[in-house]
Amino acid sequence: MVQINNLDHSKVNFGSRVKLIDLNSDELINYIILGTYETNPSKNIGDEIELKINKTTLEYEIIDITNSKVG
Repeated sequence: MVQINNLDHSKVNFGSRVKLIDLNSDELINYIILGTYETNPSKNIGDEIELKINKTTLEYEIIDITNSKVG
């Protein structure tokens, strides 16, 4: 079992809660990272990312990264 409290959450990591802002709509979105396979832990707050899903491109800016464990 992975102990997410022992991981660095100053960057995206397994167990991180990531808060994004949609640069097109200014909507705040929260994600919990369930695994590191699809993430790039070298990215940091302030980075802008593009997600291409079918013919749609979504743009976000990472504004916060924290440990997802509450309490």
